[in-house]
Amino acid sequence: MRVNEKRRKTKDERRKTKERPLRETNAAIIHQRSSVLCPLSFVLGLCLFTLAVLWLAAPALAADPPATAGLSHTDHYCIACHSANDPRLNAPLAWNGDPTRDALSPCPTVRELRDELAYTDAAFDAIANGARDLASSGISTTTLDARLLAREESFPRVVETSYRTVDAGVGAARAFRYQLNKTYTQVQSDRRAWMANVMLIVGIVVTLFLLASLAWGWWNTRHLQVNILRSFRLGIGALLFVLIVFVIFALPIFNPPTQTEAATAADLTRQSALDAATRAAVSAENLSARAWEISRLAAVSPAGSRPSVVDTALSTTHELETNFDAYWGSARALEESAVTWDKAADAAPPLVHRLEVAASRAWAYAAMADELAATNPVSATALLNTALARTQKNSDPYFRDLDLKKIAVAWLPLNRAQAIATANRIADPFLRAWALREIGQFDSAAASARQVSDPYQRAFALREIAVASKNPAWLNEALTIAQTLPALARAYALADLAAAWQPFDANQAARVANSIAPQFPDARASAFRHIGRFADAWTELAELKPGFEQSRAQDELVAAWARVSPNDALTAAPQIRDPFLRAEAQRAAIAALARSDAARARDLANALPIPFVRAQALTDVARVTRDAATFEQAAALADDLHDPYPLRDLVMAWAPVEPTRALALVDKLDQETERAQALLAVALALAPTDHAQANAVFDRAVRQAQAARVLGDPLYSAELLRELGMRYATVDAAKANEAFSAALDAAQRVTTTF
Repeated sequence: MRVNEKRRKTKDERRKTKERPLRETNAAIIHQRSSVLCPLSFVLGLCLFTLAVLWLAAPALAADPPATAGLSHTDHYCIACHSANDPRLNAPLAWNGDPTRDALSPCPTVRELRDELAYTDAAFDAIANGARDLASSGISTTTLDARLLAREESFPRVVETSYRTVDAGVGAARAFRYQLNKTYTQVQSDRRAWMANVMLIVGIVVTLFLLASLAWGWWNTRHLQVNILRSFRLGIGALLFVLIVFVIFALPIFNPPTQTEAATAADLTRQSALDAATRAAVSAENLSARAWEISRLAAVSPAGSRPSVVDTALSTTHELETNFDAYWGSARALEESAVTWDKAADAAPPLVHRLEVAASRAWAYAAMADELAATNPVSATALLNTALARTQKNSDPYFRDLDLKKIAVAWLPLNRAQAIATANRIADPFLRAWALREIGQFDSAAASARQVSDPYQRAFALREIAVASKNPAWLNEALTIAQTLPALARAYALADLAAAWQPFDANQAARVANSIAPQFPDARASAFRHIGRFADAWTELAELKPGFEQSRAQDELVAAWARVSPNDALTAAPQIRDPFLRAEAQRAAIAALARSDAARARDLANALPIPFVRAQALTDVARVTRDAATFEQAAALADDLHDPYPLRDLVMAWAPVEPTRALALVDKLDQETERAQALLAVALALAPTDHAQANAVFDRAVRQAQAARVLGDPLYSAELLRELGMRYATVDAAKANEAFSAALDAAQRVTTTF
């Protein structure tokens, strides 16, 4: 027994002795193969994990359109500061240099509008960059390009409209950008879908590789007898990697959404005070604007009804005066509620300031006097005396000076001495120089301009005085000041001075433009454009960052160039990067060419690839040639337009030639304003031959104008009706008076309750 047991032990020891080298060899082989496979598998797993993180973070990594800045309310209506005939009100969104230039503008409304346009440019660039990324990945962007083009066709309406209020301009830009954001969302969706497909393919490849490696390892180790689990040791690196992956994927479980606090009764009371103050500020602003609009209607109303319209305007100012204490109380209530409400710490102070300013402004009285001075000087004088007394209620010195500026200019046709005296009461030297310039006191205006502390604004004021007085001496003084400015401000000041010099001395204008530093190509382009050196301006614009702003600047340059040299403009236009703006530039050159070579212009118009722009170009040609066939070609494109905006100009151009055919297109327009303008053109064209039908069409125009609305301009309908009446007064005074009555009704329906 013992001998057998001893033999068995000896035999086991011999077997173990033989298997030990084999186990060590197998372990070495497995370790060697694992040292290759494990890092490779780790790298592949890490790549897959990185792709997952990138896919989840795709919206953040993409170029999101910039958020709009908060609108700091300075003044609602442009007429509150400017004269009604100020040319600056006509094209506030025209390109005039880089957006950084707008920070130098003395007009806060211009700064707001240009900021909104800069955000829109950035939104276009974000979409275009996203589309290029998709195209470079082999993804078709045909649908996306068509959708972007449809959005872009609405852009001309945004930039060509003359806005009477800052809120109207800002609202139009934001509404347009809201539609752009939908296209941007599509870009992001396509990008995420592409990333998901890439992840799926990579995941399948990695999975197949891992399965293949496991099968290969099993096949090559199937004859080995090694206890792998006994020799396996989990390293700290592998443990840390597993832990990180677990934490990342488990994070949503341990991070529940933040619970929002329910509003308390005190919060509701404070919010009510905030809402009441907002309504009160809007009420004060609307009352001032309504009084001004009604006085405009009084100036054009028949002599018999004019006194009653004037009384209506005066009753509106009386309501503004009566509500003053209520406005003051609303401001105090908001201040008290904001003391213990953190949420109103930022919102309350500017709203209180807006309410106090709106309640005490006197600009409406001056604007009313300006409208009534020719027909009712007695009422105008009384209004200006009331306005002077009212300025004492305004605690804000800047807005008080703005009111005095309006009052001084309104005094000019009634009492020049009083106008000068009122202007001299203005404390702010820049505003005093502005007032004295508008009433023709140029020497006094220059003296006030020299007192402006900011050198850029000082040069600005002197330049404006030189242009208004047609005296270049003040341009030399402004040029001396501009040379001392910092580089950025100096470049833009010199650009404006070059444009101002052009009517007096073209050589001096060229010298000033050439002196602008090369690192400011936008300023140089602006200067060269205004002095007529379009080729040099084009060269400078090529130095701008490629994008929508560059294309927009080139489009406007080609439009100006075409008026001087259509053929050169046609040569430059195809170099514009944006397809829509390229076609728009070509259309401007074709319109100019039509005056000298209508046949070639028509052929070029028909060759434009975008139906929207082709319809515009054919309309421009037909307006010159009055050719019925060309009008018909343009009308045939009506159903191909994403935005029917070109049809308004087509109807207005076609109406004098074939009013009946033009009338048939009106129903294809989708906005009441454009229908009213088109119907008025048809009515004026029909009047000489069919007075009854002309009146019927005019009635349709009035109804459309009554329904017209513009967000941010509550008096838009009233002003549109007033314009219709003034245009039709020479055809039928009774019908024009009906339009005036409708305008008065629209003005009185503007909300002023709070």
